[in-house]
Amino acid sequence: MKRKSFFWLALMFLSMLSTSVFAQFAGGSGTQDDPWQVTTAEHLNNVRYYLGVAHEDKYFIQTANIDLGVPPWNEGEGWEPIGGVNYLKNFHGNYNGNGHVISGLYINRPIGSFQGLFGRLEGTIQNLGLADVDVTSHHFVGGLAGSANWGTLYNCSVTGNVTGTSSTGGLAGSGGSISNCHSAANVSGQTLAGGLVGDDYWGTISNCHSSGEVNGNVAIGGLVGSGGIIYDSHSTANVSGAQRVGGLIGVNKYSITFCYSAGNVSGNIDVGGLVGSNEGTIWHSYSTGNVEGEERVGGLVGSSENVFMNCYSTGEVTGISQLGGLIGANSGPIKNCYSSGSVSGNSVVGGLVGVNLENTVQDCFSIGSVTGDSETGGLVGRFDSGFIVHSYWNLETSGQQASSGGEGRLTAQMLYPYGENTFLGWDWVYWGPDMDFTKNNGYPYLRVYYDEVGNEDLVAPIPKSSISAFPQPAFKAPRVSIKSESPGKLSYTIYNVRGQKLYSAEIYSYDKEQGFELPFEAWKQLSNGVYLLSLERENQRIATSRMVVVK
Repeated sequence: MKRKSFFWLALMFLSMLSTSVFAQFAGGSGTQDDPWQVTTAEHLNNVRYYLGVAHEDKYFIQTANIDLGVPPWNEGEGWEPIGGVNYLKNFHGNYNGNGHVISGLYINRPIGSFQGLFGRLEGTIQNLGLADVDVTSHHFVGGLAGSANWGTLYNCSVTGNVTGTSSTGGLAGSGGSISNCHSAANVSGQTLAGGLVGDDYWGTISNCHSSGEVNGNVAIGGLVGSGGIIYDSHSTANVSGAQRVGGLIGVNKYSITFCYSAGNVSGNIDVGGLVGSNEGTIWHSYSTGNVEGEERVGGLVGSSENVFMNCYSTGEVTGISQLGGLIGANSGPIKNCYSSGSVSGNSVVGGLVGVNLENTVQDCFSIGSVTGDSETGGLVGRFDSGFIVHSYWNLETSGQQASSGGEGRLTAQMLYPYGENTFLGWDWVYWGPDMDFTKNNGYPYLRVYYDEVGNEDLVAPIPKSSISAFPQPAFKAPRVSIKSESPGKLSYTIYNVRGQKLYSAEIYSYDKEQGFELPFEAWKQLSNGVYLLSLERENQRIATSRMVVVK
């Protein structure tokens, strides 16, 4: 009799537990195949009961739009973030917005930290939109997440206003792996403020963009305040700050590849159309907005200590000292770059570079007008050290007959057909002759911006053929998927951003899609960065894709 009583008591307990969990959500069991269903604000609030590493296997899916702009969620200090200051209580689970929107998020904790819909994120949030957020706090402040340092954000968006003191971003205060995301939020912060992310030093951003207004003091960027790896992303935000201010990123710590900015930028020191202060590398990127500052101001970069290649700027540059159409103050190598915007200031003014402190400027040109009172040059305002190699400025359009480096040429010599003594020694793998004046008004153009791989002998990709790597970015050897228009022997090759071949192998293709894991021999040759995957048949390229690696 006692055994029967115990059995029924246990059954009642399990039934009550099951009913309690079910009452927290609209349905589901929390597994990947049967996620808990979040339909109301109450359901969303219950997600906070599943924090920490113990719940990293929990899955949630939003099944309706949710309004947080109503009591009790918008009263007092507003929404309490899911996962807070205690790192043991971070959100490690998986939240799928399923294409739905959460509107009216309100947070007002001026001295708080880790404030956003989620406080500290180490899990995954995807397919979620936030509309009309109003978030104010102090440190690590974002619309979607205060901190996502070890988390993943995919296909998310945010609109509204986000205000903080440090590490403030429209989407996240600090970020981990972020892809296919957009922020139209207006962002204000004192240090490390960005339209998408405030501080992304340890993270990777790919295929993202921002379009809100961004303002602050130090390390302010249209997309990111200070960042790690940024790939295939852009910003149209207007940006204002004091020091280290950029249209895309305030401080580049690691790498920028295939990015652009189109907003206007204003600041005081280290101000650039794309990057305020560059400590990393910049590849295949450009800016078109106007730039205004005081010292170390450039159309693309305010000041740089590292390499950038295959870049250009077209915006106007105005300031006081150390101003350049491309870069204000340079101490890193520059290759295959040009500027076309006007530059005006008082001293140390150059069409391409304001002051070259050291290192080499090679295969570059400038064509914008240049005006200044002292140390003003058509290409370089002041030359301290280094080398200026095969680089030119337009004597007529610049209004300058002298430069602290480079060679002056007449317009006719710089337009196609190019003069015999102009653009000597250039690598036409990267440059293309603008024979019909449709790409760069007759001046040489950079092939990378016209989907050219840098070799006129290579054919255009055949639409029925494809090659890709998944996931992106790749943290370990990715799976490579190929598809050919017909069966036969193929080869695939991995190139770095310089166009250098790193690995190549043959493979037999059937008339269908097939996949394989990238061999260890190939993976071990790759480091953090962006690579080109090429699929080839009989030495002709039939498909390409880009691959981002994070180790």
